[in-house]
Amino acid sequence: MYRSLYLSVVILLGLAAGLLGQHTMGHAPLKAPASGTAGQGKNKRTIIDRWNRMSPEEQQKFLAKFPPDKRKQVEAQLNRFKNLPPEERSRPQTFSQLPPEKQNQARRAWAQFGKLPKDRQPMLRDEFENLRTMPEAERNARINSDEFRNKYNANEQGILRDFSGVLSAK
Repeated sequence: MYRSLYLSVVILLGLAAGLLGQHTMGHAPLKAPASGTAGQGKNKRTIIDRWNRMSPEEQQKFLAKFPPDKRKQVEAQLNRFKNLPPEERSRPQTFSQLPPEKQNQARRAWAQFGKLPKDRQPMLRDEFENLRTMPEAERNARINSDEFRNKYNANEQGILRDFSGVLSAK
């Protein structure tokens, strides 16, 4: 549960930062803080790192840019994230330490997941959590089982394979 919450927080903050980075006609884009060049590894700041470095006033100013319903959603995710155990809160660094091709694979899988019908997403999210906690051999057996092939269509199977391959448990 913590892992899916963590993933949701990271992606929500990433999407929020992306939306705020867009600009409307006649307005200059927001400037992101300098974070070094790609490939610098430990100097690369994650969205959560930036959030944690903000003062409470900067955080409120950031949140004020959202429409009220979206702001409540972001605040709820942030509050849940703050209540995670420290080892779970430190996971964003794990994603940023993945090689760029693995990060891109995870992003593509997440984009495909977002395009699925809303009624299918919870089922795939639960299956992903299940696969992610399995040892490699057990996960491969599950993915190759008749039950798995009958329960999910080819697109869903591909998304689950991508997610479990990139974001598998330690």
